[in-house]
Amino acid sequence: MMILDAKQADVLKETVRIRKEQIKTGFAELDKEVNFRKGDVMMIGARPKMGLTSLCLNIVGRLAFGQTKKVAYFWGDRPPGREDILAEHLIGIAAAVPQKMIRLRELRPYEQERFDEAAGKMCNGNISIENGYGVTPADIEAKLDGDLKGTEVVIIDSFRGLDLGCYKDKVLSPARHACYCLKDIAQRKNVAVILTYKVGKQVETKRADHRPMIGCGDMNIARDSGVDIAGFLYRDEYYDSCSKDKGIAEFIIEKGGVLPIRNTVSFRIDPETHRFYDNGNKEQSSDPFRCEV
Repeated sequence: MMILDAKQADVLKETVRIRKEQIKTGFAELDKEVNFRKGDVMMIGARPKMGLTSLCLNIVGRLAFGQTKKVAYFWGDRPPGREDILAEHLIGIAAAVPQKMIRLRELRPYEQERFDEAAGKMCNGNISIENGYGVTPADIEAKLDGDLKGTEVVIIDSFRGLDLGCYKDKVLSPARHACYCLKDIAQRKNVAVILTYKVGKQVETKRADHRPMIGCGDMNIARDSGVDIAGFLYRDEYYDSCSKDKGIAEFIIEKGGVLPIRNTVSFRIDPETHRFYDNGNKEQSSDPFRCEV
């Protein structure tokens, strides 16, 4: 029970009055369409092999390297102990060197030089790669109070990797309850949270063009107020190898804050380096992974 007295009313008024700092992903078109702020939760769903982790790492690089923001990345796609794989992937994206050559350990001298420079930036303390497999939202909050104090953006990749067993006896489903808990953490700790979600196969049969939408299977949790911004990553070449949109990824925005919206922002992907760019902005005046300040 909550009794609203004068003191509590003042706290609520001040909370509503404060406008949280906007977090810019570094992608101009996406930042134009959504107002992502500290205290918000963004959920991005996709079928496997769409490049969801690569997109998140591009955002990490643009935030931590290009804007010097402190980012914590909880990787839940694999059991703990292989975070080095993700770190190599991120450094390769930031250095714009071919991912295949990194895996083969066959970088050319100038590529190795770029890789080493990007690896050096990883040591500036702005990026933490954490085990996200089997952790709970409470574990993440404890980290934000401890080793990760001062973090501005938290990325949880993927939501399915979290341990939601503690929510099984709640009225809400475990996934929905976890979303509300993460939203509460985001607001109290003044961080922005990005969740990724692997979408089930049923999405492929809902629409003739295979493009996902809220209501397709378990992404229904994005309807709840625990999620402020929700969208899907889609690549047509996944279904059609001869697609005219080869090398293009669509971010289908289903929910964009206070007002529900449906819009699409597209990215161009370099298949060798896994770098994402604003589609139509092939040549950039400055490297978004390099802080110019």
